Amino acid sequence: MTQNIEILKIANRLVSYALHDSSRATTRSLAQGVKNISIPPSAQKDYCKTVQEFYELEKIISRNYSLEAFEGKVRKFIAPFVLDAKLVDKQSVTLFLRELSGAPLINYSVFRPIHRIKTNMRFGPIVLGRFTFYNTVSDAVALNTALKGIKDEVLLDDAEHYLIHTSVEARDRVRALELADALFEQFENVIRFMLGPQSRFDTRIFGWAGSFSAYSIVMSGVDWASSISKEGITDELNIDDKYFLDAKFGFDIIWKNLGKSSLSQLMKKIFLSVNWVGQSIDEKIPSSGFLKAAIALEILFTPEPGMFAPSIVSQITENIVLLLGADATSRFELEQKVKHLYGIRSKVAHTGRTDIAPDDLLAIQELVRQTIFKLLTTVKIKECSTSEDLSKVLKSLKYSCPPIS
Repeated sequence: MTQNIEILKIANRLVSYALHDSSRATTRSLAQGVKNISIPPSAQKDYCKTVQEFYELEKIISRNYSLEAFEGKVRKFIAPFVLDAKLVDKQSVTLFLRELSGAPLINYSVFRPIHRIKTNMRFGPIVLGRFTFYNTVSDAVALNTALKGIKDEVLLDDAEHYLIHTSVEARDRVRALELADALFEQFENVIRFMLGPQSRFDTRIFGWAGSFSAYSIVMSGVDWASSISKEGITDELNIDDKYFLDAKFGFDIIWKNLGKSSLSQLMKKIFLSVNWVGQSIDEKIPSSGFLKAAIALEILFTPEPGMFAPSIVSQITENIVLLLGADATSRFELEQKVKHLYGIRSKVAHTGRTDIAPDDLLAIQELVRQTIFKLLTTVKIKECSTSEDLSKVLKSLKYSCPPIS
C-alpha cells in the first residue's frame, strides 16, 4: 500500500514538471518528445531524477525495460494529464504499470567480438553453456544463419576474428544489450576463475583487442628520457579446451546454471563468489585484489541475517579446514594458513596496508577457488540449496568424530 501511494506521488511530480507546449523548441529529455508536452530546461534535472526514482522503484519493470524506453512510455502516459491539467489517479497509474509488466518479452540475440581466443579443432561453432563462439571465416555459414542472413551487412571488419553470442529476453533493444553485457562480464570472470591467478591467458570482450603501448617521458633538472613499452600481451586461449567442461572441478555445473533467472540461494552465493574471484584476478592493485578475494571467501560462508554467528572468521576458518583438509596434520597447517591470510585482510581493511606479498595474494585466490571447486563437486553439498543447508552438512561432519575416551 505504501509503495502504491509513493508511485502515485511520483507520477504527479512528473506531471508537475511538464508543460503544454506545442513548440518544444528549447526542450530535451531522455527520449523523443510527445506532441504538445515538453519538459522546460529548468525542470530537466528534477524530471530525470524522478523518472530514475520511478524506474528503480518498479523492480519488475526495470528488469526488462531500459531507462530510455521506460521514460518514453512514462511521457506518453502523463501527456493527457498534463494537457487536461489534471492529477494522475490511482486507477490510471495501476493500469499503466500493469500494461507495462504484461507486455510480451522479446527474445534478442546479442553478438560481440571476443579477443585473444582460438580453437584447436574446427567442427563449427563452440558452445559453452549459453554462449556460442563463431569464427567469422571458418564458421561463416553458421554465423550468417545465426545473423539471419545479414552477416555481410553488419560485420565491419572482414578480417578473421571471433564473435561471442548469447540470447536474452527483454522488452526493448537497449535493455537486451544491458542484460547481455552483464552476462558477458560474468563470462569473463568465470573464465578468469577457471584459469586461476597465474594464467597467461586473458580473454576480453570489452577490453582492448591486442597489446597497447605505454609511452612515458621522465625528466630531471639535468637530463630526460622517453620510453615505450608493450603491455597486455597474452597467449590466445583455446576456447574449445576440454578443461572448461571438466566435471572434476564442477565446471559443468557452472555452465548449466550461469545466466539462469532462478537459482538456489547457495548457487547465487557461489556465482557471486566466482565473480569476485574473477575481479580479484583482474585487479592491478595487489591490496584491492586481496580484499576482493577475501570478500569472495566470506560470501560463501557468511550466514544470512538472523542466523547466529559468534565469530565469522572462526566459522570460515573451520569450514575451509574441514572442506580442504585431508587429515589432522593437514588441517592444522591449513588453519594456520587461513589465520595468516585473515590477519593480512584485517590490516588491509583497517590500516590501509598496501604491501601485499605476491605469494599471499596467490594463496588467498587459490584458497577461494579450491573451496568453490569442493562445494560444486562434493555429493552431499551439491544437494544443498541454502546457506543453512550447507551449515547443517558441515556441522554434521564436525560432530561425526568418534567418542572421546
